[in-house]
Amino acid sequence: MDLLYVHPHGHLNDLVVPAGALTSVNAFAGSKLGRYAFELDDDEILEARVVAADLHWALGVSGFAPLVRHVRALRPEVPIVVGGVTAGHLARELLDARLADFVLVGDSEVGFAALVEALVAGRATAGLPNVHARGEAPVARRMTEAEFDVTDCLTADWFPTYDAVSRLDAAAFPAGRTLPVARGCPLRCPDCYGSYASTYGAGYLVRSPAGVVGLLRRAAAMELANLRLFLGKLPAPRLDALIDAIAAAGPFPFDSMLGLFLCTPPSPEQCARLEAAFPGEVAFSMVPPAEHVPALPDATRAHEEGAWRTLAAHVRASSRAHLDAWTTARGSAERARALFAP
Repeated sequence: MDLLYVHPHGHLNDLVVPAGALTSVNAFAGSKLGRYAFELDDDEILEARVVAADLHWALGVSGFAPLVRHVRALRPEVPIVVGGVTAGHLARELLDARLADFVLVGDSEVGFAALVEALVAGRATAGLPNVHARGEAPVARRMTEAEFDVTDCLTADWFPTYDAVSRLDAAAFPAGRTLPVARGCPLRCPDCYGSYASTYGAGYLVRSPAGVVGLLRRAAAMELANLRLFLGKLPAPRLDALIDAIAAAGPFPFDSMLGLFLCTPPSPEQCARLEAAFPGEVAFSMVPPAEHVPALPDATRAHEEGAWRTLAAHVRASSRAHLDAWTTARGSAERARALFAP
């Protein structure tokens, strides 16, 4: 095969595969196979022209490093390509430690396919966008909205085990697909990988409403379950346009819960429109305004907290809407409970 992609163990749920891994591998048109580390066979490593792995969540380093060392021992000559948010922050360290031959940084899709194609064909790899290599200065490039719209975070027939387990329910952190609506975020909240816009480059990308609707229609046709939309801190006009487009295109025949990670408080009316668009349950996840970094002006924070309290009241009266807070700061759980309390 041309490309072997391996997802290492060591995460809160080892079955979850980052969306960027799917979009990057789907950008490559050659023969490919996806495997979890626990099911990987040495014969598959021996057959691959290129081996790729993700180091997305920092927890994964405990499984990532042994995986790379094993591949190196078995195939010293095979190129190893690594991507993910953590890899992007530690690109130079990974290259210096020979835990990667190439590290994708930023909008990986624009360089990943070209890199793998060049490696398979034996061509030079210098100058490819967003590719770090030893002794080479990277060439950074942001995707356009049009390029972001056509990234494919749904197709996974080349990764048979993930394609199966991603349809299963889980009490927490299910393995279903994540649909990146926004890439990066204007905030820098330390506990949210979505905030690291510096990993991707200047500014942040937002998928068009038509692009989001197209992905939702595909996901429904594929009968996928447990979808999560990452929206981050969308400007209110962008959120309005997105909800308008989803409501106009719905209802979507999803039986499972649809999750929205969203730090811009929607109105009860917007929540009701999303509930009408998705027959299953709808869950909103957010970082409380008091924990946003940089800190919001007092008036803005008070306004957003009031909007979240209004939404919480709507959710308490709803049979299909949910609201939860992602929070780790000292005393923050109590503040979040107070924010959502009747």
